[in-house]
Amino acid sequence: MRAVGRTWRTLAFTGAGVLALALSVPMGVLAAGGQAATPSSQSSGNSNQEDVWVDNVGQPAGPGHEMDPHLACENINLWGVNLADATGIYTVDGWAPSGSGSGDYGQPGYKQDQAWPGTKANPSTATWAYSLASGGDQVLSVINVKTLIADAIANGDLPVNGQGFHFKLQFVQDPQKHKTFWVDCPGPSPSPSTSPSASPSSSPSSSPSSSPSSSPSSSPSSSPSTSPSSSPSSSPSTSPSPSTSPTSEGPSVTVVKTNDADGSGTYSQSEQATSAGQSVSFHALISNDSQSAESISTITDTYSGTTVSECSSLIGTMLAPGASVLCAFTIAGYSPAVGASLTDTVKVTVTHDGVSAADEATSTVTTPAGGVLGASTTTPGTGAALEVGITIALMILGLTLLGLGRWVRRQPIG
Repeated sequence: MRAVGRTWRTLAFTGAGVLALALSVPMGVLAAGGQAATPSSQSSGNSNQEDVWVDNVGQPAGPGHEMDPHLACENINLWGVNLADATGIYTVDGWAPSGSGSGDYGQPGYKQDQAWPGTKANPSTATWAYSLASGGDQVLSVINVKTLIADAIANGDLPVNGQGFHFKLQFVQDPQKHKTFWVDCPGPSPSPSTSPSASPSSSPSSSPSSSPSSSPSSSPSSSPSTSPSSSPSSSPSTSPSPSTSPTSEGPSVTVVKTNDADGSGTYSQSEQATSAGQSVSFHALISNDSQSAESISTITDTYSGTTVSECSSLIGTMLAPGASVLCAFTIAGYSPAVGASLTDTVKVTVTHDGVSAADEATSTVTTPAGGVLGASTTTPGTGAALEVGITIALMILGLTLLGLGRWVRRQPIG
């Protein structure tokens, strides 16, 4: 009798323990490969999910979405991640100690020293674009550094501290974002406008007039005094034009091409696919870096000797000065064979008043041997199915042991 009791109690306690374990397994704990699945609401790892930052074109997004406070004198990418809106506006203002800007966007004075996309005399707003469907790190807009510095100089800003020009990003989002950074570009040089006009005017006028005082007094004095003084003074007088040319030239467009071959949600210029022949998503960020509205004429993508048109819905779109628009598309079966890489080129043409301009950008996808290290090979959805299957199996085992324990208790002794 004692043996039967012990057997019943053992089976009952074991069954109860297994059942309790099955009921205590939370959804989302078990995933393929034994890893803990993170709920989507916590994927960012912090409460302040959205962020924006800047870096030079060609540089990666960087670990931790780093804000690079010191940039080279090259075009600038405006990056963003986890944004709640698909589009919005922003400006870049000259900031102390090199500029005179003060106040944040929406506050009095925020446009008083604007350097992008307009100037203090003619302020404007630039447009950024973010694909909510793709998510992850994305280039929101491209800032033309020549226009930025020319506008800053037009406002009276000067480089200081050997670090260049100081700026502040005024980014409109929920909530707003404000970031300061330096751009190491040279300031205006006054030497070309003063030195050529002074030296030719003094030397030719004095030497010819003194030595041949009697006979050639008229001809040398007239010809050197007029020709040197006019030609050098006219060429330096046009020297400020290069600083303002980016704002007065015709249409101009910048394209940034990225892909998400590894399926991480972050778009980069070069990524690795998890297998050969998989579909790859691409982004082409198109930015108007001129001072005039322009229309998108063509968008083409070329790879493996084939050229196709993409984002037909954007053809004819008018881009305001400083505005950006995102062309997102997917190419089925794009990733190359194992051990190979494939580069494609997006080319965009824009038009303003019958004048066209174009830019192109490349993006590379590589399929390494053995796949990407750490890439998941589990079919989407199998993790959840595995969770449910394990939970049901544990519940059945627990109920079976409980039933077996009761059956043993009811058996007659002897």
